[in-house]
Amino acid sequence: MRGLIQDSTSFPSGIGRGASFDPKLEEQIAEIVSRQETACGITHILAPVLDVARDPRMGRFGESYGEDASLVSAMGAAYTKGIQKNTVASRKAESVAKHFVAFHNSQGGIHGTHSETPTRLLEEVFAKPFQAAITESDLKGIMPCYCSVNGEDVSASHNMLTKLLREKMGFDGMCISDYGAVGNAHSVHHIGETFEEAGAMCLHAGMDIEMPSCTGYNEKLKEMFSSGKLDIHILDTAVLRVLEGKFRMGLFENPYALEGKELHALVMQEADRNTSLRSARESMVLLKNDGVLPIAAKGKKIAVIGPHAGYARKMFGGYTHMCMMESTYAIANSIAGVSGVVQADADEIITVPGTNIQSDETEQFDQILKRQKPQCRNLYEEFQIRFPESEIYMHMAIRLQETTKVILKKRCRQQSR
Repeated sequence: MRGLIQDSTSFPSGIGRGASFDPKLEEQIAEIVSRQETACGITHILAPVLDVARDPRMGRFGESYGEDASLVSAMGAAYTKGIQKNTVASRKAESVAKHFVAFHNSQGGIHGTHSETPTRLLEEVFAKPFQAAITESDLKGIMPCYCSVNGEDVSASHNMLTKLLREKMGFDGMCISDYGAVGNAHSVHHIGETFEEAGAMCLHAGMDIEMPSCTGYNEKLKEMFSSGKLDIHILDTAVLRVLEGKFRMGLFENPYALEGKELHALVMQEADRNTSLRSARESMVLLKNDGVLPIAAKGKKIAVIGPHAGYARKMFGGYTHMCMMESTYAIANSIAGVSGVVQADADEIITVPGTNIQSDETEQFDQILKRQKPQCRNLYEEFQIRFPESEIYMHMAIRLQETTKVILKKRCRQQSR
């Protein structure tokens, strides 16, 4: 959604797009995402994020549209409609909305822990955006959250995934696990004596697909069905939903991605970049203007402060292609990379001051930007171009080995050169 595929269009994160209060624009963005991904062979699009975010301690706050359930409902329903609207190369994409439900109401803002959410709050606030996407846009995919809600792991909860989601809310599509969530049911929430027992509970609850690999839906679970220990109807129900989804998407008739000029024509369109720019502009929120804005064309001293001043990579959020490539340089197989893991010598790790988080402000990370987006400028460079007759200053702190250095650059008026 935010540029995961190389050369696809990057859009602002959810919290920025939510600040636009523009469902029509959100639908246009989703149409672009759907066209580009379907052309590349991807028909299950893991968006929108329909979490109502009210605790900024939660590290994934920026994925959400915001704290207001009505806003999230309007934006999410529009995005779902845009994803599922058009046919591309005889295939249709389907939205997988996440993370059902009350994910951001977890205790202490901790990711994937217990969420004690009363029924009325759960249904009228946290489930409201999902209901809107189902009712208004015929949402066909749901991804449950990692949390346990009111004592039940959502991924293994028949009450949540069948009674609430399907019987009460009217959802009739596929339910897809979050990354490793079925295994998480056993290893984190301690459900079942084995992974396959936890898998059986998730399948019975209404979880049709386990991603990304078979941890709970494994060979031993298969044997439980073969031996008659488990009712084969449970498996038949999930298989039927998957087959129906593939038929809706057109995957039996057209299973492969486009190539060459056909692919390029659908992915590389200048109008998409203009939509991204419009979204970025609408995402900005002006809290106060004491007369400084708009900036005069000349005769000003402008200070550009912070990491965005010198690092254009900071413009790209999580789950972008940029971010995925950066993870290849991380110490561990994660997006951030944390020091102290067994795969690396801690003495060789450059960390962010005051933390054990691996720094990404080194030359090897900058090389990714130069390879992928050579035309992408940082804020300092952009100000130089936009205000050639002004004095531009850049100020940022970076960590290099054991020394913290402050970089201060100045660009004087062109006339004085």
